[in-house]
Amino acid sequence: MKYSKLIILIITILLTGCGVQNVIENSKTESIDNASLRQLGDDAYDDQIWDDVVKYYTKLVKTSSNDSELWYRIGNAYNQLGQTNFAINSYHSALVLDEYNSKILHNLAVIQLRESIKTFMKLKNNTHLDDPLNIRAKLAISTVATLLNKEFRD
Repeated sequence: MKYSKLIILIITILLTGCGVQNVIENSKTESIDNASLRQLGDDAYDDQIWDDVVKYYTKLVKTSSNDSELWYRIGNAYNQLGQTNFAINSYHSALVLDEYNSKILHNLAVIQLRESIKTFMKLKNNTHLDDPLNIRAKLAISTVATLLNKEFRD
């Protein structure tokens, strides 16, 4: 009986030691994976492969979520992919970490201005010509388009 308890104790100690070793190895692997993910994301960003940018950086922010630059770049990628809501959410995540970052604020403002034009165009197209809101919508479209240096047409 004492002999079997001793064997169980030894096995328990050995298994616990292996578990600690696995934690150490996983920690090393995770940092290597993070470095690789960052490099893959950076390369995709430089090459403007926006789907890959989202894929790699999104995996990376799961372990490094306090990096505003990652969130900013994810926002840019979503913007390029035409996924406006995801871009806005990513910019907001970046601003939580770096609320006065001018690049983030600028890109968020531009995307919100573009969205406002879409809303005003919808308003203009769904109101009568003599409706004051139609006139206001036309004015807003013109003003915002001037800010963005673009011309928006129906």
